[in-house]
Amino acid sequence: MQRAIHFLTENKCYFEGGIYMLLKDIMTKDVLTLSPNDSLQDAAELLIKNNISGAPVVDAFNNVIGMLTEGDLVRQQKPVTQPLFLMFLDSISCEL
Repeated sequence: MQRAIHFLTENKCYFEGGIYMLLKDIMTKDVLTLSPNDSLQDAAELLIKNNISGAPVVDAFNNVIGMLTEGDLVRQQKPVTQPLFLMFLDSISCEL
């Protein structure tokens, strides 16, 4: 059963009833990263294949220099190959 977050402050999530968890308790620890030299196609495939909505972009020293999200891909105006576009659409599920 999930609890609704009552409010956030600094690095603590306060849930109903005053129980809180630190972000380190719920964060993803084995983070998949991208390089600034990765192609748009490779980045989209990484997100789709791993069912994640975003990934940090790191430099050669593993310093975070940015973040790529699904929204960035959707807003990208460059043409995307049809197979990638279809993979992206196939990964979206919706119920009617």
